Amino acid sequence: MSVNNKNNPKIAVIGCGNWGKNLMRVLHQLGALCAVCDTDPNKADDFSKQYQVPALSFHNILSMPEVDGIVIATPSTTHFELGMTALKANKHIFIEKPLALRAQHAQSLHQLAKQQRKIVMVGHLLQYHSVFNTLKKLKQDGVLGQLQTIYCNRLNFGKFRSEESVLWDYAPHDVSMTLALVGDMPNQVSAVSANHLDHTSVDSARIHLHFESNIQAHLFVSWLYPFKEQKMIVVGSKAMAVFDDCQLWENKLMLSPYPAEWVDGLPRPFPYAGEKVIIERSEPLQNECSHFLDCIRENLQPKTNAIEGCNVLTVLEAASQSMATRLPVNLPYPAEQGISKQADIPLSEVVLEGTL
Repeated sequence: MSVNNKNNPKIAVIGCGNWGKNLMRVLHQLGALCAVCDTDPNKADDFSKQYQVPALSFHNILSMPEVDGIVIATPSTTHFELGMTALKANKHIFIEKPLALRAQHAQSLHQLAKQQRKIVMVGHLLQYHSVFNTLKKLKQDGVLGQLQTIYCNRLNFGKFRSEESVLWDYAPHDVSMTLALVGDMPNQVSAVSANHLDHTSVDSARIHLHFESNIQAHLFVSWLYPFKEQKMIVVGSKAMAVFDDCQLWENKLMLSPYPAEWVDGLPRPFPYAGEKVIIERSEPLQNECSHFLDCIRENLQPKTNAIEGCNVLTVLEAASQSMATRLPVNLPYPAEQGISKQADIPLSEVVLEGTL
C-alpha cells in the first residue's frame, strides 16, 4: 500500500465538492496531490491554500507532464466527457461512481484506455472496505456455504439531487459489492421505483437481481427514510453474515451460523445474536486511493476497473428500463463479458488481450 513519499504518482483532483474534498485530503496525506480544479474559483483557491498546491484550469492540468493521474469528482453527467479528455491527454484516470451514465460510454473509456495504455479506475469505495473484503473471504473460505440470498439497504433522509436519481446515487455501491460476492452477472433484473417528492427524479427504488446459479439479491435504496442505514446481509447454506456500516468498527461484521434443532421435520432456531468478526481498522478511502497509486506505479489493472464499472452500469441501465416498463429485463451475456477477473494483471497484458 502506498504511503506518503515523494515517489508516489502525482494526482490532480477535478471537483472540490463534498466528495472531492475527501479525496484531496487523503491524496495530500499520501503525498500525491499536486493540483486542484473547480468551476468555482473561490472554492479551488481555498483548497489550493489549504494543501499548498496550485489551483488550475482543467486544460492547464492536462498540459502538465508531471501530472500522472486525474481524479474526477464532478457531477455524474460530466464523468464521460472529462474522462475521455483526460485519457486523450495521456493521463491515468480515477472517476467517482458512477463511472458514466451509460454502459456504452464505459466501453468507450475502456477502449481508449487500452489504446493509450492507461488505467481507468472507478470509485466503488466499498470494494476497498476491509470489512467487505473480510466478508468476501468468509465466502471464499466456505464459511457461509453456498450463497443463497443477498439483501442490501442503503437508506437516508436525503441528500436529494436533481441531476441523478437515488438509483444512480446509492445503488452503484451495492451492485458492485453484490457482483463481487457472486462473481457473475445476473441473468435477470427487475425494479420498481417511486417519486414521492419530485416527479422528475426517483427517490426510492427496489432492485431484484436473479443469477443463473439461483442466487437472488434484493437492493433497497431511498432518500426518503427517517434514519441512515447501510447494511448488507448475506445468507448462505451454512451461515449468515451482516455487514452494517453504521455500527461501531468492532460491530460492523457479525457472523451467525445456523444453530438449530429439528422438531417435527422443521428447524427450530436457538436464540443467537451472532459473533463479532475481528477486523483490523483501516480507512476505505485511503485504501482506495493507495490502490490507484499502486496501480499507476506498478502498471496494474485496478480491482474496480472499466470492465467492472461497465458491469455495474449494465445492471443499473437494466434496472432503469425495468422501472420504466414494469417488466423484468433479461441479460444474456457471453462469458467474456462477465464480471472482471483482471485485478492485479499487468496493464500491458490487459491492453493486448482485454475485451469488453
